Amino acid sequence: MNAIKIELLNKFFGKKQVLFDIELEFPKGQMTALLGPSGSGKSTLLRHINALTVASSGNIEIFGSTIQNYGAIVKSARVQRSKIGFIFQQFNLVTRLSVLDNVLIGNLSRVPFWRSVCKFFTKEEKEKALSCLERVGLKDLAYQRASTLSGGQQQRVAIAKVLMQEADIILADEPIASLDPESARSVMQALRDINEKDGKTVIVTLHQVDYARQYCQYVAALKSGHVRYYGEMELLSDEFLENLYASVPQKTQRKEIPCASILDLQLS
Repeated sequence: MNAIKIELLNKFFGKKQVLFDIELEFPKGQMTALLGPSGSGKSTLLRHINALTVASSGNIEIFGSTIQNYGAIVKSARVQRSKIGFIFQQFNLVTRLSVLDNVLIGNLSRVPFWRSVCKFFTKEEKEKALSCLERVGLKDLAYQRASTLSGGQQQRVAIAKVLMQEADIILADEPIASLDPESARSVMQALRDINEKDGKTVIVTLHQVDYARQYCQYVAALKSGHVRYYGEMELLSDEFLENLYASVPQKTQRKEIPCASILDLQLS
């Protein structure tokens, strides 16, 4: 079963087109790296999946239910969003709150508004939040203010937050861009652990190809708003990656590789 299905997705900002007829299918339980140079459309594509950005045209389905349809977000999008956890590059935590409270925020879609405002959470909810923090190795820091944590620790709190949300799909937009190598490895390991042990579908945008190869099974490569490759990570060649990140694309680099095919694995 596909967790995400994207059909003929196009996006314009004014007169400038930034995504071109994107067609991708991400099976349930797959961990995929989204690669490509700056400006290739990676973050824009990710935000469309969660309906944070409205498409100009095209269709996106989450577990078979439409979330965007031909330039409009459907009325039931909130239901679909509850299945999707989004991890931002800049952590997106309330730094004045404790680590535990930040994780409990991940449960807001399931509790009445007044309880969230008053920070009234049940014993069971707090125990669940502590369990989520234990999964990312931060249970001992549960009662510290989020502002006292390092960047890598804050990003792991963000991961615990989507665990608390019980999201079936996790979208991570450059989650290790500002982290040192040790922190980056901790964050990527936490994402892979969730993918492997919980069977969650994970899509992570990265600039670091070595991390993508180490932690992700599949890769979707974008350049100038076009999908250039989608398939198994181990079949991706160094030559293709050099062409992908080249500042001046060659004619062969402009040729699109059909997403459904894994035969044309590199540009000649």
